[in-house]
Amino acid sequence: MSVSFNSIFKKAKMRHLFEVRRRFKDAGTTTGFIVDFSDSLVLFHTLETDTFRLNGYTVVRKEDISEYRVFSKAEYWQVRAVRHFRLR
Repeated sequence: MSVSFNSIFKKAKMRHLFEVRRRFKDAGTTTGFIVDFSDSLVLFHTLETDTFRLNGYTVVRKEDISEYRVFSKAEYWQVRAVRHFRLR
């Protein structure tokens, strides 16, 4: 992975809600807070988006990530929900 990808993880770590889409057809998305990361793996505190509750942990290989989104701006409803439910 590139240095910029690691810097994005470092910036978002436990501060911003993060969503990744994986390369596999039926893998779907993983949404949560980045707990930690290594050169090849990312550990998420997973958010159940239906109930907006934290629901365990998920490990994703960096090489499997095809797209990502950081919810860092107050305009996102997800950011307002995180604040409302005090999920950090």
